[in-house]
Amino acid sequence: MILPGGARLVCAGHAPGLGRGHLSLRPERIDLCAPGAGLMRATVLDHVYLGTDIQLRTRLVDGEEVVVRVQNAASGLPEVGAEVGLKPEAGAARLLVD
Repeated sequence: MILPGGARLVCAGHAPGLGRGHLSLRPERIDLCAPGAGLMRATVLDHVYLGTDIQLRTRLVDGEEVVVRVQNAASGLPEVGAEVGLKPEAGAARLLVD
């Protein structure tokens, strides 16, 4: 699967020739990293406080939104408007074919 920004991701459910699909990835299985270090580059849109967790709503370069969940104790939470890298955990992504 080709991700926004051009990175390639191989995931369960992926087979050549199946056509278009949607990437399924749980918010808690995405790590934040430096903008150039992840498979996807995104901009932080807002933070949603959920007690022990914080959800970061982000926007990819193609306009799609991705929610990332981090523990509230996490230090160095990126500011709204900051560019971040998103790195899915190995084996966490699934392709849902349209």
